[in-house]
Amino acid sequence: MEKNQFGEYSVKGQGEEIEIRLYNEIGENLPGGISADLVAKEIKALGGVNKINIRINSPGGEVFEGMTIYNLLKEHRAKKIVWIDGLAAGIASIIAMAGDEVYIKSDAMMMIREASMVTLESAPDPQGAMATIKKINNSLAKIYMVRSSFTEEEIMELMKNETWMHADFAITHGFADHKY
Repeated sequence: MEKNQFGEYSVKGQGEEIEIRLYNEIGENLPGGISADLVAKEIKALGGVNKINIRINSPGGEVFEGMTIYNLLKEHRAKKIVWIDGLAAGIASIIAMAGDEVYIKSDAMMMIREASMVTLESAPDPQGAMATIKKINNSLAKIYMVRSSFTEEEIMELMKNETWMHADFAITHGFADHKY
């Protein structure tokens, strides 16, 4: 288990079923952040596990780190059960979409929003940066669309408006399956 004043990342269990706890920001460049590399090493070491419980309480973080974690989980053969214990915001909500089933605490929240990017003042092509963000947002929207009842345009609007979802909204629109 890795733990610091910013949160927790841990993998518990052995054999058929394990738990991955993502209680922190996502990204190795964030203080105490959870890196995709660390998750990849843990997943590789799992061997023949058949069920992965992924517990999330995260404000989000770095988009490509989170997309990598999402893809690592998505391609693992085990059944993935996501438990949103408090918050799955930004890229953490994308990680939640890797679940075969998604449970959300009755008082927990999900938040989806557009990606953002920091560019240097001397960036040679600010329009190029905006085009990149648009491509990232399209990728994120497609992931949400797989689970949700919304069209791509509706998802893009929800992301643009930084939409905060309580459990009932998340379940009604397919972002989650059950309350607990």
